[in-house]
Amino acid sequence: MAPTSNAQWPEDLATSILLRFPVKSIIRFKCVSTTWRCFFDNPNFVSQHLRISKKNQRIVVGYTDEHEQDDKKVLRMFHDTTLATFDDWLPQFHALGVGQFCLHDGLVCVWDMINFRIGLWNPATREIRFLPEYYTDIKRRRYLNRIGFGSDPILNEYKVIFFVKNLKSHKTPLLPWLRCAVYKISTDSWRELKREELDLLEEKMYINIRNACVNGVCYWVVSKHFSYYVLAFDIRNEVLKLIEWPHIPDTQQNARGDLVIIPNIDCISLWISDSYADSHTSNHDFWVLSEQGQYWTKLLTIGPLLELLSFNPPPDMYKFWRTLTMSSVEEFWEHEWEDHGTCQSALPESYFSMGISLYKRIDLASKLSNMKSSSHNAQDFRKKISQIVDNKQVMLRCAYEHGTTTIFLSEVIVCVDMTGQHFIDCNKSNKSKYDNCRGNLITYA
Repeated sequence: MAPTSNAQWPEDLATSILLRFPVKSIIRFKCVSTTWRCFFDNPNFVSQHLRISKKNQRIVVGYTDEHEQDDKKVLRMFHDTTLATFDDWLPQFHALGVGQFCLHDGLVCVWDMINFRIGLWNPATREIRFLPEYYTDIKRRRYLNRIGFGSDPILNEYKVIFFVKNLKSHKTPLLPWLRCAVYKISTDSWRELKREELDLLEEKMYINIRNACVNGVCYWVVSKHFSYYVLAFDIRNEVLKLIEWPHIPDTQQNARGDLVIIPNIDCISLWISDSYADSHTSNHDFWVLSEQGQYWTKLLTIGPLLELLSFNPPPDMYKFWRTLTMSSVEEFWEHEWEDHGTCQSALPESYFSMGISLYKRIDLASKLSNMKSSSHNAQDFRKKISQIVDNKQVMLRCAYEHGTTTIFLSEVIVCVDMTGQHFIDCNKSNKSKYDNCRGNLITYA
């Protein structure tokens, strides 16, 4: 029964209106009365609200934030149209080591590799549940863990699949090389699969970290000696099945495929590309699995893809953005754009123009001219360069000449904000990674 006011709105109309409210509003409505709370907690209302909410697509990005201490994993959610972040995920997870995560129906399943536990998190309600511990011996031995998370759409039952691979099975013969347990949310309990239920998997097989769940089946890509398969787990019956790889050309025999869920089709697919071709000139095939999981059908072929870095280089690009280590300057530019530029700008032209502008603004070549062709302490260089960039902390990289004790200053790292206009201190957590010049005498050539 839908909660109504004294005006006694028709129940179906009240329900239809409430189903379209965001989760944050519904959480507030629960405080109105016990009747309202029971209504909103009803599984039928929850499933209907989820079905409507799926129309409001969101993009979730998981990455390692180098500006965070210990390079912690960060999850952020974006509006699909603007890519403007509206929520900083995992506020409860700052003390966790997010090794793996799976997303399904707006819920996040996370493997905490520091505390050896699995958590289920609802970002809409900010509620988190840690599952009862299972396989507690993984804290003492070397294991490779994989998780999966999905639901049975008919029974509306959510389950977590937990694989534990013993990396030293030859030294612990009493323990199996692979174990698997299934957690059922409705009963808050685990069930371990029997050894014979895992017989279809061979010991040398590797289970990929990516997991996808569609229509009550969870999927992983598994490999063995460059042979690939798809592992399927039927959530309702709790049965594993190994699916053969599509029949593909010889050029793709060693190509790794990635699982993809195609929106509005509700089927699993594979993205496979030519293994021996350049990423920009190869073909990329989409293969779709039949509903019964019996055969693959090629949906389409994309390619060759356009050159990623197809842009008009700004003036002075060849003069100021050169490389001493890569085979071509264009290869170097592509590396710079993929690793650094995409975080700052939507267009390569904007990123490289900003870099050249900063180079001219700092003008280290002329400002360090009095230190050229002579040796100085690393601290002298840091102090001098820091004064040039508004007294912000910088990092120095040195190169050691083979067969001599001479140390050359090879790279100066200056940090700026996302606008490229203001200098900031370089992150101390990355110091050991990027800064290798210590107290030695350094030659600036």
